[in-house]
Amino acid sequence: MQYTKPHLSFADQAALLISRGMGATKQELMDALEQAGYYRLSAYWFPFRVLHPTTGDREDFFQPGTSFVQVWNYYRFDRDLRLLLLDAIERIEVALRSQLAYLHTQGRDPFLYAQASYFSTWKNYITKLEPMKNPALTGKKAGADFVDHFFKKYGDYHDYLPLWMAVGVADFGFISFFFQYSSQSIRSQIARNWGVTSDVLRSWFIALNTLRNVCAHHGRVWNKVWRTQPQFPLYAKQPEWYMTYLDKARKWVRPPAGSLPEPDSVVFHSCSTGTLLYICKYLLSRIAPQSQWKARVEDLFAEFVPLGIDIKHMGLSEHWREHPLWK
Repeated sequence: MQYTKPHLSFADQAALLISRGMGATKQELMDALEQAGYYRLSAYWFPFRVLHPTTGDREDFFQPGTSFVQVWNYYRFDRDLRLLLLDAIERIEVALRSQLAYLHTQGRDPFLYAQASYFSTWKNYITKLEPMKNPALTGKKAGADFVDHFFKKYGDYHDYLPLWMAVGVADFGFISFFFQYSSQSIRSQIARNWGVTSDVLRSWFIALNTLRNVCAHHGRVWNKVWRTQPQFPLYAKQPEWYMTYLDKARKWVRPPAGSLPEPDSVVFHSCSTGTLLYICKYLLSRIAPQSQWKARVEDLFAEFVPLGIDIKHMGLSEHWREHPLWK
């Protein structure tokens, strides 16, 4: 089918939304559309569109009483949430870089990594090292001043940065693969320090890298269903991930061993943004226990939940702050 939707002025876009039942002034909508764009905002008014009674598909018209103020609150909440998630992921990524560089160069040549045989099972490994290579050899400009400085001084002898510098120009995707292909002893040492197994930690890096990429490109995270599903510690080791909230006791409790995950447990919502919040909190408590990130997340929710933000679409229980993983 050919795409035939025409260009519409901001005024026409605003008029279209009002004709479909969006509660707002035309000028209010025009200002927001010019600032954020129709397509971006459509993700936030999507839940307010009428459901077809038979097919369950979303109609073009909005539910009665839909106000653009509600939509804009979701947009603002999502924007601030992305910034907090990026902050957490930055700390996690930087800590991982530091650990990998330290352990891989402990008693070793810091340039040893720049050999194709260093990770024999990592396909095309050497081609992924180009950002760490002397720009004079690649024909590309260096992205950081320290790269230029190093190769001006040592480029006549070294083609690559030492590993402790190289990790500074690598992206999170590369770093997570570097962790994956590291020896079992290195992976286990890092994972042990961070309180999980290396397999679980590796799956978390994949999930957080996907999250980071969406956040960096200003994508929606509030009610997103993620395709990169993280693993979790075994129930016998860390039953907190499997806990359910007991209303009578007014607390989170452990379900019987071997039972299916309860609908309010973290593992049940493994593909949700709420679960990624728990993972970030878990890792930060070990990497940067002095961080105020947890308090800033709580402040964000305290500001927006009273405005009608539905946190169930994030995979979070209304009692999420009392969860042992969050405390």
